[in-house]
Amino acid sequence: MMNLSFNPNVPTALDMFWEQLAGDEIERLNKYKRGWLYYYGQHDAQLKVKPGQPDDNVILNLAQYAVDLGVDFLFGQPVTFELQEGETTPAEEALAQVWKANKQMTTLQKLALNGGVCGHCFVKIVPNGLPAHGETPALPRLVVLDPAIVRPQWDSDDIEKVLWYKIEFASVDARGKEVFKRQMITRQENDTWLVQDYISYFRPRWQQVGSDQVWPYPWPPIVDCQNLPAPNEYFGLSDLENLGLNDNVNFLASNILRITRYHAHPQTWGTGFKADDLKVGPSDMVILPQEATLANLEMQSDLTAARAFLNDMVSWFLRICRIPDLDPAKVNVGALSGFALKILYHDLIDKTETKRRLYGDMLVELNRRLLEMLGHGSENEVKIHWPQPLPESAKELAETGKLELDMGIVSRQTIAKKAGYDWETEQARRKEEAEQERQIAPP
Repeated sequence: MMNLSFNPNVPTALDMFWEQLAGDEIERLNKYKRGWLYYYGQHDAQLKVKPGQPDDNVILNLAQYAVDLGVDFLFGQPVTFELQEGETTPAEEALAQVWKANKQMTTLQKLALNGGVCGHCFVKIVPNGLPAHGETPALPRLVVLDPAIVRPQWDSDDIEKVLWYKIEFASVDARGKEVFKRQMITRQENDTWLVQDYISYFRPRWQQVGSDQVWPYPWPPIVDCQNLPAPNEYFGLSDLENLGLNDNVNFLASNILRITRYHAHPQTWGTGFKADDLKVGPSDMVILPQEATLANLEMQSDLTAARAFLNDMVSWFLRICRIPDLDPAKVNVGALSGFALKILYHDLIDKTETKRRLYGDMLVELNRRLLEMLGHGSENEVKIHWPQPLPESAKELAETGKLELDMGIVSRQTIAKKAGYDWETEQARRKEEAEQERQIAPP
């Protein structure tokens, strides 16, 4: 007869599932940690340093350069949100007020920085998180969450359907004692969300703080997105998927420095005489026996091949990150037209466009939720106006605008907007100038 009793020493499918989940989580957090260390310039040393020996390790922080450039191209200039073209609605004004109170561009750049380093970003909506002051009512607060403290769990049949979010981090209480905090945001069967807060002074013993809170909306208070697309995965790709190549760059640069330190200065050597026989000074004449030899040991090259290989590795790092190599020895950027710049930057522009789709979807959903919280309905879908990431020639912009206007394919208002002018403000100023000219004109 088959024994169907439970053996605790034999792992079940559920046990193996949680073990794999824990392993994946540790791998994700280690990846985040390494990404931040490299972003802040704390790279792995490529050369061993003996006690008392100079440290020749060189750090070329290409990782930070790649991430910062990606952030600047995505959110370096203000983005605007529009609900109805050509008209500023009350809902738009309310949304603008929320974003202004939440320091829009600072918040967006923090989101993009988290995404660039970690591959994913999260923002949490806190109702009435910004208290009222004066005539300004209490407004929702947008909190940029550290991706390392957020653990979502998704439906195995639908990776885009989140079952719960777990926010967990270490903190310090009012007494200065270390405490662990956890917030669970869980989807219920009727598609409502339950929020529960816990604390722990001795893990894994958790104590609930307060009572269960039913979130009053059909969506959770967290919105997130991938930085770069990773199909079949919940978490996205970062801008630092090739950190090993940065290690190779540092290795080459460090070896060049070590070779230079040992061999940059010629070493004098000699044979056929004793050291006491050699006197060297400003007024001394060097006299050696006839069979003696005195010479300098010098490098026979200037490390041209090594430096060229280093430059090649840097170029490949930038190429994999889809960043143009703007070495002044290769490219005279100042002499390039706007069209030529777009050709030069096309990889980075295409990469930024991919990010705009991902971050844009998140911002559209975030704005929809904010407007619902502000009482403007749940069906609002904003249109995002993205800025031009590359500098444009004022002359080329004016010529293009005039050509499009002559062809009758755009309005004057559109031309003004593309040039960076506020249409209503400029129209009011033109009207005022016309009135002044009319008053001073002779009858």
